[in-house]
Amino acid sequence: MFTDTDFASQIREKLGSESTGKWLEIMDFMISELPFLRSAGRPTISEISNSRVGRAGFDSFRLFVEEKQKLGGLGWSFNTYKSWKKAHTLVEKYPYLRDLEISASEINTLERENSEFPSTLDAYFSLKKDRKTLLEERQKTKNTSLQKQIDSITTQLDQTQAHLAIERASADSLKSVEGQLRKELTEANQKLGSLTEQLESSANLATQRNQTIETLKNTVSEKKTELEKLKKKLDTAETEVEMQKIRIKKHEKMSLFERIIFCFQSGGKQ
Repeated sequence: MFTDTDFASQIREKLGSESTGKWLEIMDFMISELPFLRSAGRPTISEISNSRVGRAGFDSFRLFVEEKQKLGGLGWSFNTYKSWKKAHTLVEKYPYLRDLEISASEINTLERENSEFPSTLDAYFSLKKDRKTLLEERQKTKNTSLQKQIDSITTQLDQTQAHLAIERASADSLKSVEGQLRKELTEANQKLGSLTEQLESSANLATQRNQTIETLKNTVSEKKTELEKLKKKLDTAETEVEMQKIRIKKHEKMSLFERIIFCFQSGGKQ
């Protein structure tokens, strides 16, 4: 049965604070309760089992840190713990750091960026001042570089806008030409339609003329046939007239006696 279920709760309560210096209080508490944390490397099984971590039911300090809160752990980041432990080691080595409202991250950054950590408060402020000056110089250089980039981008933007204006003018010109061409195409289509109608009308007139010519040809042919018939009748009539004339002349030359005999021969028909 676990006999130390309050240990994790005590640490979690402190972890919930947003105070900048609270991390130092948490690390002081954890190291005072778990002295083996001062040593480098992983704690032994014996150290864990005989500590409040072991009595809380854990056989690994890392598991105790990372395990979910509802399962009795801290529900915390082990990497954050290691960062805090590193900063706490520097605080114990340089006690003046306890009097500063400084985060574990700031201490680790200070140690990482400097080959020699400031051993006194004066050295710390001097280094911080130098660092501030350096940062200001870096920021100034960065700002100058950024301004040059901004100027370059502004120039490019101006050039792009000028090019865009030219392209827009060209596009407007093309649109104008396109409009004119569309107008001319419409007029050409209208003329083509008119010519097509005229052509169709001419074709209809030609058809009508051809039909009229054919009708006239047929009429002429019929009239020629009738004329031929009339000519034949006329020829027959003329022949008959000539025969009649001959008979009359012959009859006129006859004597009375010859006329009487002729009448009897022809059956009384003259």
